[in-house]
Amino acid sequence: QLLKGKVTSIQALAKQEGVDKSDMSKILRLTTLAPDIQKDLLLRTGQWPLSWSILKRDFPQEWQAQRAYFEDQIQDRV
Repeated sequence: QLLKGKVTSIQALAKQEGVDKSDMSKILRLTTLAPDIQKDLLLRTGQWPLSWSILKRDFPQEWQAQRAYFEDQIQDRV
């Protein structure tokens, strides 16, 4: 929607989708996840058992750093 110009802001997209602007920003950040993490979350293969409470936190943008960060988060839950 944003890329196609159908909405002009995150706030407008959030309103259209019926979610809070803050949550929409967090959801959009998920597009920066490493491809293997995205694939795992979409296919639910279990390599990256990440909850929304972990994913909505700030995480590194560099893919290798993401993997290390999320591995630590998973270990902390065990």
